[in-house]
Amino acid sequence: MDKVVQKLVAMGIPGLVLLGIAATTGLAGGAALISALSIMGGPFGLMGGAVALATLALTVDAVSEYGFEKIGRAVVQGLKEDGYSTKEIRNKVNAYKILSSSLKEKILKCI
Repeated sequence: MDKVVQKLVAMGIPGLVLLGIAATTGLAGGAALISALSIMGGPFGLMGGAVALATLALTVDAVSEYGFEKIGRAVVQGLKEDGYSTKEIRNKVNAYKILSSSLKEKILKCI
């Protein structure tokens, strides 16, 4: 068990996400991990899950290094450069039901 814990610690937050999803599958061992990655991948399956896990790792790394506000401002600036108006960005943020109100406020402050 210590080896597994060390590997999850090395993975950081993405490791906890993978562990949490694997625990909800009702399976054990490798089947749980494969199922968890498939769940994370949605319609893209196992490969999509691997990409999602890698993306999560990069995102967590960037946020821990630069902070949410700097990353948020950069993303909002990129959206504006791609042609999104401030109103469109606000509407999209407010439409996401998965975001908590405090996270929505932080994102809207970046606009």
